[in-house]
Amino acid sequence: MKLNNCVTPKYSYNTYQKIGYFYTGWDSLSDKKFHTQTELQDCKGKINAILNNSGNGKIGKVLYVGKGSNVPRHKVKIFIEENKIKKTSLIENSDTIFFDKKVIRDVYKWFDQCKEVKISIIPFTKDLLEVIRTVNSSSRQTNYLKQYTDAFDKKSNLVIYQNDYKDYPQEFVKALGNLVWEDYYEQNTYRTKNIEDILDTLLCYFKNPHGNIIWDDTILEKFNSDGIDLDDDYISTLDSMFASREPDNIKLAIEMMSNVNLNKFGLTIALLLNKHKDAMNWGNGNTGSQAYKTLDRYFKNKGINWKYDFRTFSAGLYKNYSHDEEAKKIIEHFVLGNINNFLSENGFRLDGGCLQIDSFKVSLHSKK
Repeated sequence: MKLNNCVTPKYSYNTYQKIGYFYTGWDSLSDKKFHTQTELQDCKGKINAILNNSGNGKIGKVLYVGKGSNVPRHKVKIFIEENKIKKTSLIENSDTIFFDKKVIRDVYKWFDQCKEVKISIIPFTKDLLEVIRTVNSSSRQTNYLKQYTDAFDKKSNLVIYQNDYKDYPQEFVKALGNLVWEDYYEQNTYRTKNIEDILDTLLCYFKNPHGNIIWDDTILEKFNSDGIDLDDDYISTLDSMFASREPDNIKLAIEMMSNVNLNKFGLTIALLLNKHKDAMNWGNGNTGSQAYKTLDRYFKNKGINWKYDFRTFSAGLYKNYSHDEEAKKIIEHFVLGNINNFLSENGFRLDGGCLQIDSFKVSLHSKK
């Protein structure tokens, strides 16, 4: 249930001066969205079914790529033309869908963060407005009267929360009359336009939940399977481009990296991004390209937080790449180098020396 024209009365009482007034908070005049417990569990269950999908479906005959996917559209266009696939703008007519798993996870979290409330929804009557006007005038607090008057003129409904009801003055409680309290789960609607658009897409998908889903990172690996193969010279070139600190060089390096065969060289690209993460701080102008967003999303969906220090970053690397012995050695060497750097800079020194670790084995442990 969505209420687009409503107001939530807020009341503040000063115990020292023994006066109070009605005010409007940042959420008092916003749209409201409520779910019954059944509706909430139904939505969460359907979204969770998508999240539990392997995301490794097969390309069918009719493809949907829209809200919910961040795959570069120019790569999609090339792929469609080469494979003679039909593309549809109606997700319910598709037999194959590209989804960004992080986006779907964000929608699930949006529902999971709903808070349980008891509310009563009633018309905003003239008697109620007069009580608010009288109370605020007597306290010389007239700043909010226009907002309440405008809401009344728009024939808004009042959403009364049981938690607020106990604080209202008696004259307002009397004007409210006998209220019927209902149990709902309230969903945040502040700056949620993008996530609501994605939910609308999912609701259309639920009309034909065929389950043939391909995650963005999986299809990106397929798109890039014929991409650039890295060698030492190429890596050195990328390193020098980042080291130059020239915005044009950095943007070009990111563009080049986004076309690398990620299935073969994902670990190398992740290490390069982490090494030069300071060149891609927010606000420096190097993070606005489609290529940057593609790489950033790709590694986020794999749980590889390349913008963080070696502790968080290396855990994601190990989880994704340690099945390969050579990759495992590279990750262990990376972790060892970072620990030794820390010991060198912060460790106890004796006669000009410091503690260093020569070798160790790394494993991923579940957090208890």
